[in-house]
Amino acid sequence: MNTFILLHDAFQGGWAWQSIARSLRSLGCLVYTPTFSGCGERSHIPVTDSPIHTYLADIENLVSYEAVTDAVLVCSGFAGMLGPVLATRLQPAFRRLVFLDAAVPQPGMSYLDIAPEPIASLLRSNSRDGVAEPFMAGLPRTLEQEHGSRRKLCDFPLQAFTESYTGPEPDAWPESVFLHCGGDWDPFAKTMLGRAERLGLDVVEIDMRGVPVMARSQDIARELKALAPKYPTASAAPAATCPCPRRCACSTARATANARP
Repeated sequence: MNTFILLHDAFQGGWAWQSIARSLRSLGCLVYTPTFSGCGERSHIPVTDSPIHTYLADIENLVSYEAVTDAVLVCSGFAGMLGPVLATRLQPAFRRLVFLDAAVPQPGMSYLDIAPEPIASLLRSNSRDGVAEPFMAGLPRTLEQEHGSRRKLCDFPLQAFTESYTGPEPDAWPESVFLHCGGDWDPFAKTMLGRAERLGLDVVEIDMRGVPVMARSQDIARELKALAPKYPTASAAPAATCPCPRRCACSTARATANARP
């Protein structure tokens, strides 16, 4: 069984993955959709220290308490700033890292440093007293999956966008893939696609043009499933032979008889 941990974008919560998570589970996958402290159903939890450290601890605790191993870590939008740190720090919890139109971090630079100017300007203009007010972007807008998504968005600490990435260099990341489905209309996704290509990450693109809204999550789920590590199938054990000198009804004999066509 493939295991996935899906990390949401800024302002959102685990709810943003409902449709994709449902599709992945229908494909036989185990799926976790954690919510960062201060977001979604955890909006009542204040983030008083470094936001990045808090969000990393959120996922580290999930991995520890759920005993996650050999999982695929999927990051959307802002969560890409966390992905490489988690995927390298928590080995062997993660076998593959997927940037779903997510931030592809650069050491020493913040989210605002690598974001295209239209997104960076929007974040600055929407910020008051150290808090960035939400706007629709990323997964909900792409999938249009949830009626009333806008009312579920929460404020996000501006510090999360200004903290520099201090994680490992790209050559130390585990096997990584950039999954692009934002299209040319999304300046952030397009910019991150270019960064992924320059770093030599594997790139997979899904053409969403003309795809019915309700089918988009299914397409993404199928692609994620295809990107998951393949496990070798166990070969059938040789049939046991009864050690008794005559025909009998011992358990070995019964198992051998049942195995015959």
